[in-house]
Amino acid sequence: MRQFLFADQVRDVLRNGDQRAGYLESPITPAVLRLLGFPAGPLVMSPKILLKIATGKDGDRAPLTEWQICHLPEYLDDPVAIFDHDQHVALVVLTGICDGLGNPVVCCVRPNVKDGIRVVNAITTAFGKSNATAWLAEQIQNEKLLYVGEKTNPRLPLPGHIYNEAGAHESEGSARIILRPADLIKYRKDSSAALLGIDPIT
Repeated sequence: MRQFLFADQVRDVLRNGDQRAGYLESPITPAVLRLLGFPAGPLVMSPKILLKIATGKDGDRAPLTEWQICHLPEYLDDPVAIFDHDQHVALVVLTGICDGLGNPVVCCVRPNVKDGIRVVNAITTAFGKSNATAWLAEQIQNEKLLYVGEKTNPRLPLPGHIYNEAGAHESEGSARIILRPADLIKYRKDSSAALLGIDPIT
C-alpha cells in the first residue's frame, strides 16, 4: 500500500497511466459519509476510475482537472448535499465545483467494498451532471436528499429549508428529515469522545 498523499497518488497514476496498480487511498473516510452509515476505514479509488474521470470517460463527458481529482476527498468532506443512490447501493455527493462546461460535479461513493481482507469505501465515479436542475428536483421529489451542507454550488442553488414543529430540518415539499452540519458536528464530537473513552457532554 502506498503511504503518500492521495494527491501524489493521483499524479503518479496520471503520469504512468497504469490501470493495474492498487487502489489510490485516503486513509480516512469523511465523517459526513460515516454519519450516513458508511463504515470507518479508508476511502479508495481504482486507477481505472481515475483515468475515466480524468479523460471524461474517453471524451463522452467534460473531464475533471488534475487539481479537482487530487482534492476529491476534501470535496466529499464538505459537500453541498448528499443523496441516496437509486438502487440504495451508494451515496451521490453534490460538490461545490463544476466541470469545464459549468456542470455541477457529483461523485458516487460505495460503502463496504472488499479489498482482500479489508473493507473500504470506494469512489466509483465523479463527473459534471448535465441537466442538473431537473436532476436535483427529481432527487428531492423522490425523497433522495439525505444531507444538506453549508456550501452551495454556483450553478445549482438548493431550495430553501423550513422547520417543522419539532425543529427538525425539512426540504420544501418533503416530510423527510434532512441531516445538517449541526448533526455532523455532534457526530464528530461523539466520535472523538468514543475514541478517548469518555462520555460526551450533552
